[in-house]
Amino acid sequence: MPRILVKPDDLRMLGSQLQQVAGEVQAVELRLSSVMAGLDWDVRARAGVENQWYNARSLARSTAQRADAMSQFLIRKAQAFEDADRQGESMVGHTGTAFVAAIREWVQSPFGKTNSFSWQKIDDVIKLGLLGAMGMTFPAIGMFALPFVGAGILNAVVPGLMQPGLTAPGPTPPPSLSGPAGGSTAPGATPPGTGSAPPVGGGAAIQGTGNPLSLDEAIRGVSGNPTVIRGQGYLTLMGFPIGTSGPNGNGVDAKWGNKCKASTKLFQLIMGLPQTGELDATTLAKMKECASSGLTLKQLAKNAFDNGIRPEIAKGSTQAERVNAIYFYALIDEDTSGVPAAITVAQAIQESNAGASIPVDKNNGTYSYNMFGIKADKEWLNKGGAYVVSNTWEHRNGQDIRVDAKFRAYGSYLESVNDHSQFLRDNSRYSSLFSLKKDENYLSNWARGLQNAKYATDPNYAKKLMSHINAYGLK
Repeated sequence: MPRILVKPDDLRMLGSQLQQVAGEVQAVELRLSSVMAGLDWDVRARAGVENQWYNARSLARSTAQRADAMSQFLIRKAQAFEDADRQGESMVGHTGTAFVAAIREWVQSPFGKTNSFSWQKIDDVIKLGLLGAMGMTFPAIGMFALPFVGAGILNAVVPGLMQPGLTAPGPTPPPSLSGPAGGSTAPGATPPGTGSAPPVGGGAAIQGTGNPLSLDEAIRGVSGNPTVIRGQGYLTLMGFPIGTSGPNGNGVDAKWGNKCKASTKLFQLIMGLPQTGELDATTLAKMKECASSGLTLKQLAKNAFDNGIRPEIAKGSTQAERVNAIYFYALIDEDTSGVPAAITVAQAIQESNAGASIPVDKNNGTYSYNMFGIKADKEWLNKGGAYVVSNTWEHRNGQDIRVDAKFRAYGSYLESVNDHSQFLRDNSRYSSLFSLKKDENYLSNWARGLQNAKYATDPNYAKKLMSHINAYGLK
């Protein structure tokens, strides 16, 4: 059997070069982000650069992430070959066999199946003795032409040399740049989104806590499309809000509806994948990997947030997509504030149709990000808090009338969630809620407590909150 010529030091050097490239791309992107952040939104919109900026930033982040991932892959392979070489000359043949077997497993993975590949290629390469020194290029990135390295076999057998599970970089479509969206409480507006960001794999490693159910338990008794059932099973194991339908009351029903599509889009955003909402092979494989590791949506959201991911609400977003975005931020807030994420989302649904009806200033169109209809009282105004003046309904003297009111304004959805939690903590009438026992009635007790404390005058307020929680299977 032909010898395989591999130089671990060359692989490590190449890995270091890729890490340097990733760092330089990230540095450029950060500098550009700083410049863009300093521009007024109206200026950016009029200049027509927002779409191009989102696409460019998404591509830059994807490129940096994949360069870093490939560098780690090369470094790991260098160590593996070096370890194998220490076992002696007699083990070289076995190493080659194991290497080809590893590539076979790779190509049979969801990633490999996306590439045109014939096993005759490997046979031909072996027979022709082409496993020696060869040149290596990286067409998957499209911006590197790297010199000779001894490990050219990798590119000879697997064109593009992508790490298993990753897809070629590409821009994430930006959210809608449309204007106001109507609503039942106040005129709503949809600001531009912030696009994609480095996926979870680009940050620090996160550990799963273990899911209470196995996949078999989550999908037990469900019949239909097996791919859909598995996808729903993984989503519910991770805690995504896909509802309570199906025989197990966990949203697994073999029907790929809006809730599943929206949760899949959020998962794909977190993972740095194209946000299609569909179960392609790569998405399903990533879902399996995360769910099997015991990762929860809260853990994924926190790590994604640390990596710069900011889900947005666009004018054309479905309610399920808006709920997923708000849940993302509510999960980040809940450990610090003590306000259950499910309650935060339920109130956002009730108060603003999950962000569809956001107060905007009637004079200048400023978007408030206020998803909870919190008014700008004297205390807020005395502190210099931002606000918008918006037209809303109020019940006076037995009649519903339209009046102008001042609403608190924020700079982001997370700020809105944080201030909503702070609002509850600062008001003594809600203090008893933060000492509620976390049992099976925890969320319903929170809902009743909000109603009893007069958060709203609606006598059915608690029931409506619980209805929203049950509709999405919020936990």
